[in-house]
Parts: sequence; structure tokens; C-alpha cells
Amino acid sequence: MDATTPPRFVDLPLEPGRVVGLFTAVGAGEPMRGHDRVDVVAGAGIDGDRYATRTGLYSTKHHDDRHLTIIEAETLAALRRDHGVDLPAQLCRRNVVVEGIGLNRLVGRHLRLGAVVVRVGRFNRPCRYLEKLTGLPVYEPLLHRSGVNCQVLRGGPLSLGDEVREVAEPHSQEPHSEGIDTSVS
Repeated sequence: MDATTPPRFVDLPLEPGRVVGLFTAVGAGEPMRGHDRVDVVAGAGIDGDRYATRTGLYSTKHHDDRHLTIIEAETLAALRRDHGVDLPAQLCRRNVVVEGIGLNRLVGRHLRLGAVVVRVGRFNRPCRYLEKLTGLPVYEPLLHRSGVNCQVLRGGPLSLGDEVREVAEPHSQEPHSEGIDTSVS
């Protein structure tokens, strides 16, 4: 494969999750807006979002894996169930909310969300800033459960209901790399 040929990712044979929330903010502290569909740009993030335009609170500390953030809907449900804190998805300050797929085990691996492919770079740490914006005691309960930061490797449209799967490049050493070819031409 030469440098101009995009890598071909294949689905791993695991149960997929689903996208259940899509949110953007135009800048630091600005309200998150919900969307049915967004356009994701490789190497940048969601078109118009603070991470893509580098106008977010942490944009001066830019990382390649801060193109978009993902959190599990199950985490928000556990926050409500176990701690009595109702943090609506729109207020959690994450770009994508998924259900049915565990994120913590995927750090260093790849995900396909609809047509978009990301590398899960690292855990997203909760911050007191989120408590300040929401007025909710979320810092402690979200430790080690605050979602993940991702680098966008392949852009494209992303919609509510899109399938979320772990993927691998066929030539990688990752286990179970056989599967359905999901390359986007």
C-alpha cells in the first residue's frame, strides 16, 4: 500500500453499538447543540465544532486525539442510578453518545461510526469545569468513566442510529481481524 492509498478497515466480529447522541459547540463554554447528522472531517473533527476549529477550552493544549469525544449512554444511566445525578447527554460536553459498546477497552484501537473511522487515543478525564458549567456533582462519579478522546482517520457523514464497531486494518496484528470489508471508496 502506498502513501496515497487509504487503509482498508474491516469489522471485527463483535456485536455493534449505535450512535444515540450527536452534539457540537461553537466554542468554549458555549451550549451544546444536538444534531441528527453531522459531517466529520479527517484530521479535524466535527465540522463547526470547537475541537475542529480549535476554539475549545483545551484547544491551546491540542492533541491529535482531541478531534472528537465519545461517551457511553450506559455511563449517563449509571450516574443517574448509582449517584442520583441526572446529567442529560446534551450537557455532558461529549460529541458522540453511543450505546451497546464499551469504550474503555478500546484505547489504542480503531472504531467505525457509520462511515467515519477513528483511533481511540486516550481516556477523557472529567474536570471541575464540567461541574461549573452544569452545577452538578459529576467529577468524582465520572472518574475512569468520562469517555474517550479520538483522532479522526476517515471523515464522512455521521448520523443518529449509525452502527458503531471496532475495526482493524487487515494487515495488523490485532486478533480477529477477519471480517467484512468496510472500506469507503
